[in-house]
Amino acid sequence: MFKNPVYNIISKDDLSDLKKEIQIFESKTGCELKICIRYKRGIHQKKFTLRELSVKEFRKLGVYKTKSRKGILIYLLMYERKFDILPDIGFKDIIPDTKWKEYSEKFKQYFRDGKFKNGFIHIIDDLKNILSEYHSQDGNTPNELNDDIVIE
Repeated sequence: MFKNPVYNIISKDDLSDLKKEIQIFESKTGCELKICIRYKRGIHQKKFTLRELSVKEFRKLGVYKTKSRKGILIYLLMYERKFDILPDIGFKDIIPDTKWKEYSEKFKQYFRDGKFKNGFIHIIDDLKNILSEYHSQDGNTPNELNDDIVIE
């Protein structure tokens, strides 16, 4: 049976810790967060840009289906050490696109250095802080997406 190489780099305990961070993030912000880690592109994915792959995964995982349209996907291509943060349309009038791009640049070094767990934790913490500036949690937001990290 094939074992995904992601599990040689990020342990199941690390994934469990990240899942807890997602749950804390969602309870504090009222937003949904999904993480997808792909070890490397499939043969048919090589022609797509990182953003195109992120959008496909965003749709596949149903991140856009939240009631408030305030879902976020963090998509990592581990082998290439590239990632993308893709917010749903509910953030369009709240957080400018330039802020998301600036934010993504800030964390590239973690992934380039192979510090995947630390990178995710810092991204989640910073997103939590940024969203608390722009978005208030009303306390009644249901958990609309599964909090498990997707490994492909």
